[in-house]
Amino acid sequence: MLLDSKLRALGVDPPLPPVSTRGDAAGSARESASDWLRPEPYKEDATRREIGLSERELNALLAHNTDLAKKLAIDLSDDLASARLLIPVDPDFPFLGGRTLRVSAGVELS
Repeated sequence: MLLDSKLRALGVDPPLPPVSTRGDAAGSARESASDWLRPEPYKEDATRREIGLSERELNALLAHNTDLAKKLAIDLSDDLASARLLIPVDPDFPFLGGRTLRVSAGVELS
């Protein structure tokens, strides 16, 4: 799937496993934490820095996290990403305890 390949490009495992079965060969191909954690000079590949996610793909990622899906909505338009978030406040928190904060934010992108 296209979204799965985009997530892998970012170094994130997709929320659902791919249709094909995974064998031990795939697990042995990955580096262990101690193998990966070794000093080396920083380098980056400019072609791997850019990834495009549609509004539908972002909201599909949110839908997989059902707790977050009930609290966050994302809207994308030309050069703007908008989000609406519901944040329940712990009842023991002073002044706002037990209430839900409604947060609306936007980020200009280009």
